[in-house]
Amino acid sequence: AEKEARERAAKEKAEKAARIEAEKAAKAEMLAREKAEKEAKLAAEKAEKEAKLAAEKEARAKALEEAKAAKAERDAKLAAEKAQREKEREDAKLAKEAERAKAEADK
Repeated sequence: AEKEARERAAKEKAEKAARIEAEKAAKAEMLAREKAEKEAKLAAEKAEKEAKLAAEKEARAKALEEAKAAKAERDAKLAAEKAQREKEREDAKLAKEAERAKAEADK
């Protein structure tokens, strides 16, 4: 009977140790899973942030290109208007000279 009691006590002790080890393993697995989930979430947030920054950078670049194109268009229009005014001044000057020459010839 004493031998049985010792065997039972040893068996209970081994079972308790096994249970404690199983609990430790389960806890470690849960912590590892939580850590992995947290890291995945952080990586996803970082990727989202980087994508947003890239989209903003692309939008700024596009806006800059559009602004440059609009400026070039305005500059071309102003240059054309200036050339037209100079041509009109030159035509007026030539017309005056022709009138003066005609008046001289008529004298």
